[in-house]
Amino acid sequence: MGASNDPTSTPVELTSFVGRAEVIRAGLVRLEGARLLTLVGPGGVGKTRLAGRLVRALGRTGRKAQVRWCTLTGVPDGADEAAVERAVAEALGVEIVTEHSARLMILDHLAELERGGPVVLVLDNCEHVVGAVGALVSAVLGAGGSVQILATSREGLGCAGEELFDVPPLWRAEALELFKERARAVGVVIQAAEDDAAAQLCSRLDGLPLAIELAAAGLRSQSVSEILGRLDGDRFRLLTGGPRHGAHPMHHSIRAAVEWSYRLCSETERALWARLSVFESGWDLAAAEAVGSDADLPADDVLPVLTELVGKSIVTADRSDGTTRYRMLETLRQYGYAQLADPAAQCRRHREYFRILTREAAAGWYSAREVSYLQRAHTDLANLRAAIAWSAARPSEGRAGLELAVNLARLRLQFYVGNSGETIEWLRNGLPAAGTPALRLWAVTLAGVTALAQGDLDTADEMLELSRTGPVPDDDVAAGLVALLEGLYAFFAEGKAESIAVLRDAVTAFEKAGPRYRGERAMALLFAGMAADWYGTAEEAQELTGRYAADTTAAGAEWAFAWALLVCGLAVIWHGDPDSLPPIPRPKKEPGDHWGLMYLTHLVAWAATASIKQSATPDRATAVRVARALGGAARLRERYRVAISVLPPFRDANLEAERVAIGVLGPAVFEETFRAAHALTYDDIAALAASEDPGDPAPDVVEETSPWAGLTATEQDVARLAAEGLSDAQIARRRVCSVRTVEKHLENVRRKLMVESRHGIGQWIPRRD
Repeated sequence: MGASNDPTSTPVELTSFVGRAEVIRAGLVRLEGARLLTLVGPGGVGKTRLAGRLVRALGRTGRKAQVRWCTLTGVPDGADEAAVERAVAEALGVEIVTEHSARLMILDHLAELERGGPVVLVLDNCEHVVGAVGALVSAVLGAGGSVQILATSREGLGCAGEELFDVPPLWRAEALELFKERARAVGVVIQAAEDDAAAQLCSRLDGLPLAIELAAAGLRSQSVSEILGRLDGDRFRLLTGGPRHGAHPMHHSIRAAVEWSYRLCSETERALWARLSVFESGWDLAAAEAVGSDADLPADDVLPVLTELVGKSIVTADRSDGTTRYRMLETLRQYGYAQLADPAAQCRRHREYFRILTREAAAGWYSAREVSYLQRAHTDLANLRAAIAWSAARPSEGRAGLELAVNLARLRLQFYVGNSGETIEWLRNGLPAAGTPALRLWAVTLAGVTALAQGDLDTADEMLELSRTGPVPDDDVAAGLVALLEGLYAFFAEGKAESIAVLRDAVTAFEKAGPRYRGERAMALLFAGMAADWYGTAEEAQELTGRYAADTTAAGAEWAFAWALLVCGLAVIWHGDPDSLPPIPRPKKEPGDHWGLMYLTHLVAWAATASIKQSATPDRATAVRVARALGGAARLRERYRVAISVLPPFRDANLEAERVAIGVLGPAVFEETFRAAHALTYDDIAALAASEDPGDPAPDVVEETSPWAGLTATEQDVARLAAEGLSDAQIARRRVCSVRTVEKHLENVRRKLMVESRHGIGQWIPRRD
């Protein structure tokens, strides 16, 4: 954007403007009712360009306003009020006479302009003289006129009545469009094969227009993939080559833009910026106080400084879930990290904070707080990964990193979010640094248990051998860990009834170890009950699963209780009446019990199979449910890389379910139904597993008793249109009725078919329709 000496015009746009349509619309709405609107955001986000677009768009709305544009980039850092007022007066074309101050002349000039209509005064790039600009703006707003002021700054001006408008980075599609546009400007055409790498590059550049433009300039000498590959180590060296003429020096490179922000911060703000740069994916206030404080900045004083960093667009505050979580753009984070005098010490503080946090979570699992612990760990997963990786790369820190990984595995995070393979690698790779037999045994056992649940028998065999040959402490905890791994191996990998007794031994050992190990006791009891469901008597299954259900209820462990219902359900399937299966709550999503849903989907198939086998007349709809549940379960196993074929209990149960369903439906119908369910989304599989969608009729078959037959002709027509993807309004136009009428019909359709989504409706529609 080139400079202009004409105060009545916005700066000339020398390059194309990309995207921002919704941001401009939102900005216009805010500008309509504000006397002072300040566009705030980090350097390079495009505040000046957006301000220019806003005042241009203002004219297209039919509102006549006189725009006066004043650029303050030439004013020295920290200039006093007189210097700022002189700069504004000169930009407005005001002649300053000696007997009047510049401020009075500006006020008189604006008052004179207002006689010709509304006035919008734009003050661009205010952050380095924010105090002096704020004093002038307050005087203008208090002068009695109606002048509107649009300012751009990296922080608010601090004036009464000021409204702040956060300028966001570009969205993914906008960022990619800008990158391609600027690439063409330097003679490079981004090929289709490079789109993924280009999109990744724009994402890694935080969607900052300046960074994207500088990266595009680099295409003169490097490919997209080469720039992307060097971004972590050379971000500030790579992103240079901005215009040498017609642009502010801070736009010559991304480093210059960030250094400008850094210079405008106080020493304390700079120090906290650097310390908080060790967080990979954000942090909360407690984390900032623990990791960002020191003797010169006590924990109680962190919040005011953090608030200043938010105000200066260095840190963003996300309050979307009712709590505040802070983040830094990656470019700002990397710059801050480079300012650390002792990065290792700060990374160690970061790791220690999460080690203590996860130690508490591991000990507090299997309680009323277990879900909050799991959700917190999921939110901080990137931080946890970074802490483990940093520790693993340094021999002196490896033991602490392994302890952190053990804590997460004890929390059962791998089953909650589905990162089992990653958890196994953490534990296995950390073994050389274990230091003590106790920590080594924890890592071996948890890696083995996780591998067994995943069907990774190679790793399970390796861990079992290590537990048998390595040093084992002579205490109840060690006895429980050894029995847990041995018993689970006998159950999962070998399908042996002896697994029940071994897992009982694990329960007893953890009971003796004390309440600190109630989570391990609960896991041993869960698997003992599951083994009894398959290989024990009805009395054993009822006793063990009943104990587990009673314990979870007493502990207030919500997540564990969902698993109690699963093992109790298995007891009913294998030893009782599957039609009396108790209701099982739908697993939660985001982060959600992903492994619980996988098991629950299998349970649906096995329960329906048992029901068919006990029925004198095989039910076709129930067989369809078996096929759909098996298809959905297969999709989830693929998602979490679970190899069920090597786990006899689950493999045999699935093969029997498949055999029974094929016997009722025939191979072709079974395969088609299975494949349709395999293509379902996560949400639809969850609905299927939770009995909210009882399954569709077999292809080309609609029995008179089908819920579809229970719909009226109008409801069937509305259902077909909804399944095609038409909105309620489009259906209303097609049927010449009101939207409310369509909503009512769809409500009836969902209720009768027992589904939640349009996709669920589509599963019921006969193919011939």
